[in-house]
Amino acid sequence: MSGQEGSVEKREPGFTITVMPDKGGAAMLIVRHHYVVKNSRRRNEP
Repeated sequence: MSGQEGSVEKREPGFTITVMPDKGGAAMLIVRHHYVVKNSRRRNEP
C-alpha cells in the first residue's frame, strides 16, 4: 500500500498535473481547473 508508487506527478509549462489512485476525481478536477484558467486567459487575450 504505497501512495508514492501509484501517485503520478507531471510538471508542464502552465500547470501541474497530480494523479493519485486514492483521489482520482480530485486530480481530474485540478487538471480541469487549470485548463479552464488557461482557456479563460487565452480568450481574454486579443
